[in-house]
This record gives sequence, C-alpha cells and structure tokens, in this order.
Amino acid sequence: GETDPKDIGQFVEPLRSGYDIAKGSRLAKGRPKRMPSYRWLGSKILAVTFNLLYGTRYTDICSGYNAFRREAFLRLPLTYDNCEVEQQMLALATKAGLKTVEVAHPSDGRIAGSSKVFGLKQGFVDWFVIVRERFAR
Repeated sequence: GETDPKDIGQFVEPLRSGYDIAKGSRLAKGRPKRMPSYRWLGSKILAVTFNLLYGTRYTDICSGYNAFRREAFLRLPLTYDNCEVEQQMLALATKAGLKTVEVAHPSDGRIAGSSKVFGLKQGFVDWFVIVRERFAR
C-alpha cells in the first residue's frame, strides 16, 4: 500500500525509450511525510555511500518501485532474496553499465500496518551489500 499502481506508466516509458532500468525514488522531492526521521536519514546515508562508491547521483536506492527490461534483469547474477536485493540489483546494474534512469514517485508511506523490517539492522545489511558488491568480482 505504499506505491500507487497509477505510476506504472512513468516507469514503463523510459524502458520504451531505451533505458534498461527505471529506478524509483521516493526521496527525489524530499522526505515523504509519513517516513520516520531515522529511516529518511538512513536512506540518505545509503544513497551517499552508493554514489561515492559507484560514481552515481541517486537520491534513493531503497525504493522497491522499479522497472526492468527483461534482458537486463536476466543479466544480473542476484544472490540475495530479501530487502537488500535492491542494493545488489543497482550495484550489479551499475557495474554492468546498464542504462538506468531515476524516476521520482510519490510516497506518503504505508497506508496501513507497519514495516516488519527492523530499520537499523536492515540499514547495516544494506550498507554491507553496497560495499561488498563494489569490490566483488
């Protein structure tokens, strides 16, 4: 309930225009109103770390709202199957030279319930994946 299906079109259009990946960003327009401060700060730290290590300029590397060309996705040798797969996908895509564009999408946070992910622990796992993938292979 955090992402709006009506936004799918803005992710598909870059793929039709030749991009391999349309990478979602909840943070391109600032902090979402229902995002807790510690999650916002953690997301910023992860994005800065990623950008420094990979020479990119992403505003959000934790948004799960993404679109891939099938051929591009199948080129990524993914090994994670939890939240950190997002960081691994982006790291591997960047290293592979896949053409990626960031797509801003609104996010007012969850409309119901709460995250089952412990933010601080997951943040450290995500950070480790970013660093590990930079120097792997």
